Amino acid sequence: MPLLRHYMDHRLSNGAIIVETKAGNNREAFTVGLNSVTTFETVAYMPEFQSEYGIGWAGAYDNIENTNWGPRFDGQLRQIGPTFPEGYPIDTQMVPYAPIQDNLKDFYDTGITSQNTVYLNGGDEQSSFRLSLGDLRTKGIVPDDEYRKNSFNVSASHKLGALELQATVNYFTDKTNVVGSRIGDQDRPLYWFVLNTPANIPLSTYRDWENPNSYAYADNYFNAYYQNPYWAIGTNRDNDQRNGLFGTLTADYEINEWLSFTGSA
Repeated sequence: MPLLRHYMDHRLSNGAIIVETKAGNNREAFTVGLNSVTTFETVAYMPEFQSEYGIGWAGAYDNIENTNWGPRFDGQLRQIGPTFPEGYPIDTQMVPYAPIQDNLKDFYDTGITSQNTVYLNGGDEQSSFRLSLGDLRTKGIVPDDEYRKNSFNVSASHKLGALELQATVNYFTDKTNVVGSRIGDQDRPLYWFVLNTPANIPLSTYRDWENPNSYAYADNYFNAYYQNPYWAIGTNRDNDQRNGLFGTLTADYEINEWLSFTGSA
């Protein structure tokens, strides 16, 4: 029995860890590896709106408006939203009549995508194989948006003289959970609800839309014309799940150095 030499090479490069073993004179190799990649994304910018005038219409203050056509900002506390009666669980909302920097941009989250793949490679001069398992997860810039994909791939080849056979099998399953594209009475996209928020409204504070004792709740929300974008996210979802299986079989026959026949199915 020939003496087997084994060595292990641990490498960390661009999120990759590789463990490799080799066996003596027959040139067989076996590799185990992990590739890991993580990316982040943010909203770079929003449309530039004027920040001199606030909530209202035609120069007049209107506490339930969705436009920035009211009087000039003065920094004073002013009512937004409906007036609540005595004994109501929350007080009538008051906020400074002043522009809030990035009040629309701050609505969005930092998106994160992580992709991890574990693989096995092996082979010699006549044969080779590769097996991999993949996991992809994305948390979107829109709150609650998610995507996940799992995959399994295997491929192998073997050479019999002038004939080489190759086979691959791929399987995947994925799930998508994102906000719908037609929301509310006007069938508008989410972006429209975000844009229809005056500059003095602290939009990112309205996340608690299911709580009837919060300003984010539908009956308490400041805007009489467009619903809370967080409500839109929570009540309008597009969910999709897919599964796929496919494979190929290829035969290549080499007649000489410059001529071969290939068939696949």
